[in-house]
Amino acid sequence: GRLVMVDVNYPGNGNWAGKLLTRSWKAGGDIIRDMPALFAEFGLEWTDKEVGGFGSVHLYVVEK
Repeated sequence: GRLVMVDVNYPGNGNWAGKLLTRSWKAGGDIIRDMPALFAEFGLEWTDKEVGGFGSVHLYVVEK
């Protein structure tokens, strides 16, 4: 199967604007998880593309 998901996470390059946006979502109640670690734990293959929010909005395509 395939899962396509858009989620908030910290930017890969650690830029300040993306980190600030992610912290704002977290302060507002969003749960920020290390999605790649979760995918790996369950033996899934995935791609991660930063699509907005200074790198804080991620598009994950996950396959089993």
